[in-house]
Amino acid sequence: MAPENLDWDRWIGAAQWRPYNHKIAPHDWRAWQDFGGGSLGDMACHIMDAAYMSLKLVEAPDYTVEVVEQKGRNEQTFPLMTTIKYSFPARAGMPPVAVYWYDGHEPDPATGEEKYNRPARPEGLAGDVAVGDKDMNWSFFIGNKRILTAGEYGGEPRRVPVNLLTFDQRDYLVSARGNGQWVRNVRANGGRLDLLLGRTRTACAATELADADKVPVLRAYLRRWKAEVGAFFDGVDASSTDEQILAIAAKHPVFVLDPVAARLTARPFLGAPVLAGGAAASSESVGSRWASPRWRCRMCCGC
Repeated sequence: MAPENLDWDRWIGAAQWRPYNHKIAPHDWRAWQDFGGGSLGDMACHIMDAAYMSLKLVEAPDYTVEVVEQKGRNEQTFPLMTTIKYSFPARAGMPPVAVYWYDGHEPDPATGEEKYNRPARPEGLAGDVAVGDKDMNWSFFIGNKRILTAGEYGGEPRRVPVNLLTFDQRDYLVSARGNGQWVRNVRANGGRLDLLLGRTRTACAATELADADKVPVLRAYLRRWKAEVGAFFDGVDASSTDEQILAIAAKHPVFVLDPVAARLTARPFLGAPVLAGGAAASSESVGSRWASPRWRCRMCCGC
């Protein structure tokens, strides 16, 4: 039964008639193909706007779209979860760019809890650092010098920090999650990178350590950062034996930084030429990623 103040026949309009259902109105109509545009029509038009303007996507003569992942699609509603890749060619003096959109959620097979579809957090990002709007809706901009994150509507843009380890009077960068983006960046750039602390930029030469030389550094890293990154070390921690740490060393690249003009004790920002905005982007590419993990109506469409 439709609410007394709702003319259901008029609300249905030209769409195929069906009985009133609270799963359609007043809010969830946007998820139905007859009435809305799914997450792309509801939220992407806001979240992607910052990159649309700043990366001059409107100037592209053409672009391609690839559905990377899609779950829960049917003839009535939009998918429950999607990952979509947009590839734009060079335009308005800017290099090619790969743009990824993430939305939706599904139950975790192990726990039954809702698992939101999001891009992976940037490699080396401390666990206590919020991205976007407190890890809700947000964007990443993966550029040729640094990674930026911004809020749902492009607000509060800021650089992404990494954990710098100082051990035996040397500075180290450790990759908790393996051969991630920043690791490939440093290798591709011959070990050259910049560390930024506030407005101070320090040029560094990064030398990758052999597995056998990583053991004391990884032990110090786990002693300092275990609470944030321990889940990525297969149960190994600072109290593990040298043999146990050596067994997982190959999974975690370690770089010693030399020289360091000014000692940095806070978390700096890592800047290095990026290898990829998408899976096959060039070293000049800029990548941007968006996530809309849940519906968050802010009366954006007057519904």
